[in-house]
Amino acid sequence: MPEFSIIVPVYKVEKYLSRCIKSILSQEFGNFELILVDDGSPDSCGKICDEFAKNDARISVIHKDNGGVSSARNCGLKQACGRYICFVDSDDIIARNTLQLVQESINQFNPDMVIFDYSVIDSNATDIIDSKIDNIEGTVVDKKQAFDLCADFNRTVRMGIWNKIYRKECIATIAFDEKKVMAEDIEFLMKSLVRSDVITYIHAGLYGYYIQREDSAMFAKHSLNWYRSQFENVKESMQILTDADTSFSTAASAYACVNGGLSCANGMAICNSFDMETVKAIKEYLKKHLKDVRKSNLSFSKKAQIVLFVIAPHIYYTLMKRKFGR
Repeated sequence: MPEFSIIVPVYKVEKYLSRCIKSILSQEFGNFELILVDDGSPDSCGKICDEFAKNDARISVIHKDNGGVSSARNCGLKQACGRYICFVDSDDIIARNTLQLVQESINQFNPDMVIFDYSVIDSNATDIIDSKIDNIEGTVVDKKQAFDLCADFNRTVRMGIWNKIYRKECIATIAFDEKKVMAEDIEFLMKSLVRSDVITYIHAGLYGYYIQREDSAMFAKHSLNWYRSQFENVKESMQILTDADTSFSTAASAYACVNGGLSCANGMAICNSFDMETVKAIKEYLKKHLKDVRKSNLSFSKKAQIVLFVIAPHIYYTLMKRKFGR
């Protein structure tokens, strides 16, 4: 039985797929299986997957009709045989020593979840936009520290499922919600966090998150409904955490206010749509959680933005339109 099952959902990434697969196959620790899930990709991704599989018995390829990233990940989970599960996006990479360092952590602490650091890399593949997190010390972390690692508000990209390793037994009853097309990974992560008793942190940038793709999630143009749905999904995910442990209330509410509420407010500016129904929904949520926002470790700037939207949403909207060049 392999120690790790690495699941890679594949769709329209023919330019980057080989780089991703090669980074996985070059691991110093070799006891893993690589599950490539071709989610009905219309380009040459399926052929690329098959070619790699011909030359390495650790690779299995699933070809399926397009159903979205959640569907692809669920297919991979059903086939996974490893003791631990790892998700890698098909346009990203992992460092050669990733599994080796994770295995050392497993041997020493027998964790349910392992979190490792990541770097956000620009289109030149050399300039590091984000570096390691420096505000967490130690190897074994509690759930609050783990949440802080996931929700670090100073990072460009937050709350990913991809810079973590999950004990398969802990996530056996968890699946990605295939009806959700945004923030679905946050829900999975929160459910996994709730079920994890021992969590370790590796203070090394092992995951490389690339943002050079014009069609990547960070740069995609979305409708206002997309932002509204994201807002609702983030709120629901944070509620999962607070329902399990009320001590997370402050941190979870603050996260939802920023990455749900303010993100949706920014979405209105990006979409040039000052929608009163959306304004009301955001304002009510932010106002309800102002006490948590004040108590949280959010920066003064973020707190000020939240208060501004509650007091004068139209002014906030105007400022964001200028920021986004609308």
